[in-house]
Amino acid sequence: MLNNEVASSTNGIMLISSSNNQIRGNRILGASYGIALFNSSVNTIDSNNFSENDDNAVLMDSNDNVIQHNNFLQKQRQAYDNGANSWEANYWNDYSGVDNNGDGFGDSPYSISGTTTTADATPKMTPYSEQSVPVPSLVPTEFRETPWQGQWIVEDTVWENCKKQLKGGILIENGATLTIRNCILSAAALNEGVENFIVVKSGGTLYVYRSTISGDKSNSFFTLRTERGANIVIQDSKIYYAGDWGGSSGIELFGDGALIENTEIVGNYFGIEIRGSSNHRLMNNKISDCVDGIFVEGPSHDNIIENNTISGCFYSGISINDATKN
Repeated sequence: MLNNEVASSTNGIMLISSSNNQIRGNRILGASYGIALFNSSVNTIDSNNFSENDDNAVLMDSNDNVIQHNNFLQKQRQAYDNGANSWEANYWNDYSGVDNNGDGFGDSPYSISGTTTTADATPKMTPYSEQSVPVPSLVPTEFRETPWQGQWIVEDTVWENCKKQLKGGILIENGATLTIRNCILSAAALNEGVENFIVVKSGGTLYVYRSTISGDKSNSFFTLRTERGANIVIQDSKIYYAGDWGGSSGIELFGDGALIENTEIVGNYFGIEIRGSSNHRLMNNKISDCVDGIFVEGPSHDNIIENNTISGCFYSGISINDATKN
C-alpha cells in the first residue's frame, strides 16, 4: 500500500490476520484508527504521515512488525501496542525529550501505550518531509474461480464424540436440527476465497453441548449466525476466534430466543452480537479478547444478560444501542 491518501474514514488502514505487507508513503488523517493491526505480523509501516486520527496507530495481538520513519501528529492517542514490535526513528509531535548530541534524535525513548516495555528508542526531533516512495511494476496473476464449499442440513442430524473440520458453509435449513455434542470443530484456513460459517436459517435449530468450535489467531476464522425465526442453544462449550476483526461478529443473533450459558467466547470482534432480536438469555459466560464483549443493537428487548465475566475488550464490555426493556 504505497502513496495513498485516506481522509475522514472510520478506519484509515486496517490489517486483519495479514502478514508481509509494505505500508509506505501514505497520508492518513481524520480517521478513528490511522492504522490498525489485528493478529497481523511481519509488516513494515514506513514513511507514512498520521495526523488528526483518534488513534494514530493501534496494534492488537500483532508481533514482529516494524514501524519506522513515520510522522505521528497527535489528536488523542498516538499509539497503542500490546505485542512485540519494533518502533524506530519515528517523529512524535508530543515528544518532550532533548537532543544533547545534535544527531537529530532524542536522547530518551518515547513510550508506547499498551506495555511498560514498548518504546521508540530513537525518536526523531523534527518531522520528515512527505515524499512518494517508489512503486514496483505490476505483475499480473492468473484468475482462478473458487467453488463454494459446504453442506446443507435438511433433516435432524446429530454429531457426537467427533472431530471435524469446518470448511466452507454449514446451512441448517427450515425444519432441520443439528445437534453437536462432545465434538471439536476446527475452522479451515481462509485461502483461495473460502469462507467458513454456520448459519441457522429461519425454522432451523442448532444445539451445541460440551463442544469446541474454533479458528486460530491467524488465518482460520468462522461466523456463527442465526437468521430471523431460527433457534440456537449453546451450553458448556468453547467458541474461539470466530468472526474477523474487520467488524464481523463471532456469534450473530438475528433470531429470537437464544440461550448461551456456561460458555467461553474468546477472540471475536464482538463476542456476541444481538441485532434487532429479543428474548435471549446470556448467562454465566466468559468473554475475552474482543472489541465489544456483548453488543446489543435495537430494536432488541426482553434480553437477560446475567453473571457473565467480560475482560480484555478494546471498546466496551457491554454496549446497548437503541434497545429497551433489557
